[in-house]
Amino acid sequence: MKKNLFFLISAMIVLSGCSAKAVLVKNSVDYDPKTDARIRIYNSAAQKGTKIFKGKTCQDYSDNKVYANRFYNGLPRKTLKNTTIGIPLTATSIERLNRSSYNDVIYFSEEILTANTPVVINGNHFTTGYGPGYYESCQIVGEFTPEAGKDYELRYGETNNHCRLYIYELIPETSNEDSRIQAKYGKDMPYKKCN
Repeated sequence: MKKNLFFLISAMIVLSGCSAKAVLVKNSVDYDPKTDARIRIYNSAAQKGTKIFKGKTCQDYSDNKVYANRFYNGLPRKTLKNTTIGIPLTATSIERLNRSSYNDVIYFSEEILTANTPVVINGNHFTTGYGPGYYESCQIVGEFTPEAGKDYELRYGETNNHCRLYIYELIPETSNEDSRIQAKYGKDMPYKKCN
């Protein structure tokens, strides 16, 4: 009986360490809407995720493949740090802040971009779960030129069995019942796919 009780208490202690909590860190930055844009990027703690190369074009990328491959050990992090520089929250970012499962590994970070200057977005999308041994992955690299004073949200997804990069311009949200949601997706911004 004592052995079973010890095992039960030990298991409870170990499993309590597996609970997950998302945190929001607010960074103060110099942002000028006349010359800058802002972007929110979603990544997975189980993957290396998305990287933005400021002031670069697809030509720069193809000339220097050092940007190409980045690997990560794939282990989820216990605490996911969501970092904001002041972009209004969307339903998706609120969902990330409400994280309550150790298996939920998506978090966001935000960056300032120089307006009217191209950036290369290099990221990957990895999915498992459609059956034993099934996985799907792809890497997408694209060139995008942000506009002054605009906020964007970037994520990856799948459309008709093809990986896709989504860059949404954010627009104010005033009709939502959840007062924390301050923005919603506007137009899906075009980007140039790099080879």
